[in-house]
Amino acid sequence: MPRPRRVAADTLRRFVPTPLARALSSSSIRYVRSVFAEEYESLSYVVDWRDAFVASDEIDSVTCNVNDVVALAAVSRHITEFDLIVALHSAAGDSLMQVERSRSALSRRRGRLLVFFGNEYDDMAAKRALLRDVAAEYVGSQLPIEAARWLYEGCGSTVLAAPAALNPIVYRPGPADRSVDIGFRGDRYASALIGDDERARIIEYFEHDGPARGLRVDIAFIRLPRREWSRLLARSVGTIGAEAGTYYLERDDTTRDRAARYIAAHPRAPLLEVLERCYPPRPARMSGKAISSRHLEAVGTKTCQLLVRGSYNGILHAGEHYIAVTPDLGNIEDAIRRFGDGAERRRIVESAYEMAMDAHTYAQRVRSILAVVLAGHGSSARAG
Repeated sequence: MPRPRRVAADTLRRFVPTPLARALSSSSIRYVRSVFAEEYESLSYVVDWRDAFVASDEIDSVTCNVNDVVALAAVSRHITEFDLIVALHSAAGDSLMQVERSRSALSRRRGRLLVFFGNEYDDMAAKRALLRDVAAEYVGSQLPIEAARWLYEGCGSTVLAAPAALNPIVYRPGPADRSVDIGFRGDRYASALIGDDERARIIEYFEHDGPARGLRVDIAFIRLPRREWSRLLARSVGTIGAEAGTYYLERDDTTRDRAARYIAAHPRAPLLEVLERCYPPRPARMSGKAISSRHLEAVGTKTCQLLVRGSYNGILHAGEHYIAVTPDLGNIEDAIRRFGDGAERRRIVESAYEMAMDAHTYAQRVRSILAVVLAGHGSSARAG
């Protein structure tokens, strides 16, 4: 994420020989490792989107790490040479610091601008303002398309559906004989800032009660680099989760900011108290719940998913691509029984894998997006 220390570190890295930088990235000294490690390797979809654009035969692409001020300055000087400029989730996610610094360059571009925002439930007023101020032609959203159009209404940008997808090069089917029944790695989300604890509830259930059910459980609240995460999924029969995002989608963060202030003043407040004090009695008119890259990653390794029932952008369907668990865990006994049926698991993972490979890889996402944003440019467009 762009922040002063990261900008300094990423700029410094360009002056260090690659073999040395690779060696330092695994240093036993935490600070040295934090400077030289590829931070976004533990947020797989960020790297997967970038790799898919770079691999596309339809564009001649130049990549730029916006945290590297030397690289950013060089690309900014040549901004008029590009037919398409793409700001990925890593550049426009939790911090817009570096993109904000590029406003003047983006405003004098001649090509089209496509922006992908990370975490489309946080700092939305600033993100919407950025689209308007630089007159971005397109915004790619991970949200269901109806919710995305509502969220970005009035920004002047055409909204493109860009939900999470599968990178089949990294996330490949694992062996039939697996050593873990339920595997999970990830952050403990601040449920009070999202407005529900559906994900936390199902994870805590299997963490505490899974072993008593005879399940081999491997759950830890850390992030793994994408290849390590892929290996864990590949040796896990199943994994667990819920849709990403919030039911309380807003254009101005009013509810989220109110909850953040309340939590700061009452750090020990339980979730129910925060919900009662800060959230409206019913969710917002538009839900921001969406499929996550983690769901497609498990599909790629043919790992059976027990997920809180949801819409998942219309991509994953309960009973066909995953075993559905109700938000209150009321059907957990039946879900575990179905999970224990080997034939049922195989039917689900094969159906999900075939679906993803047919229409939901990152290469396919990029191809469909470029068909729209490069219309009229022919096949020799240059993207930055």
